[in-house]
Amino acid sequence: AAKRLAWSKTLNCGQTCVAPDYVLCHLSVKDQLIEGIKKYFLEFFTDKSEISEYPRIVNERHYDRLKELLENTAGKVDRVGGEANRDDKYMPLHIVDLSDTNDAVMAGEIFCPILPLNSPRKGG
Repeated sequence: AAKRLAWSKTLNCGQTCVAPDYVLCHLSVKDQLIEGIKKYFLEFFTDKSEISEYPRIVNERHYDRLKELLENTAGKVDRVGGEANRDDKYMPLHIVDLSDTNDAVMAGEIFCPILPLNSPRKGG
């Protein structure tokens, strides 16, 4: 599952209709899933933002919208693959570990390399 998730969020930088908008996973496997996604992303690409093979965000407006989502999330953001760069429209994979499904990154289709991950708890 981790390999497929990493692939789908890096295919055209997650800007496809087949990329998942979020992941719901059981708390008992959450850490293992996050580590697996990071591992496969780094197998697909190096940990350098200069890599030419990694796709870029389509335009500055979309890039700015994504940066705003990341700045406003209440979740724990884990960036994988170097620093984001607006001039180059480079946006590495970001895994957002959420405790609330009402977070802004869960509000709709985001078309990007941001992967919200939530482990719902009973009764909450």
